[in-house]
Amino acid sequence: MLLLIVRTMILYIFIFFALKALGKRQIGELEPIELVVILIISETTAIAIQSNGIPLFYSIVPTAALCILQIFISLINLKSMRLRNFLYGRPAVFIKNGLVQQEEMRRLRVNISDLMEQLRCQGIFNINDVEFALLENNGDLSTYLKRDKQPLTVGDIIPDCPKETPPIGIIFDGVLNIDNLKSCGRDDNWLKEQLKNEGINNPSDIFVGGIDEQGKFYYQKKEQKRR
Repeated sequence: MLLLIVRTMILYIFIFFALKALGKRQIGELEPIELVVILIISETTAIAIQSNGIPLFYSIVPTAALCILQIFISLINLKSMRLRNFLYGRPAVFIKNGLVQQEEMRRLRVNISDLMEQLRCQGIFNINDVEFALLENNGDLSTYLKRDKQPLTVGDIIPDCPKETPPIGIIFDGVLNIDNLKSCGRDDNWLKEQLKNEGINNPSDIFVGGIDEQGKFYYQKKEQKRR
């Protein structure tokens, strides 16, 4: 039993770093070739976990080979458009200039009910409101509404609207994220000055804090534990 636990932990750590090397992807965003790699890795790993008589070497080597192959293919994809289109395909246009592309939908075996379901998931209940709709390689539907159906933005009201930087958190549960602080062009001295102005001695007293769109420091103190 102890040997099984140790083997499982070793494979877990190895697979963790192997998948990390492949890049960040959610399961729903995996391309077919990436899903194949994941399935084969899981199968080879399961074989070594189920039988103590099979050396770990028989799982680690194929997994490493698959990861290297996938990384190599990803690097080639950066250079070759043809290979990328062959392996991952191209987005399919379902709606073009406000018209449903029926032939394209038949080719991909997608019916109008499936298309309407995807549109409703995006809050679109009238297909006539859509100018363009594309089925991405990962299965998501991207839509572009007609001009008169697009939501109003600040830029429509104020053409010369000043740019704002997104708010960035720098303190989380009392822990300072120094990288986020530096990315805002601030340093420890600036933070100490802000804390001093608020009567706070240490970042550990703050539950969450950061810099807003105007470059001002905001925070919320930790709640005192009840005894």
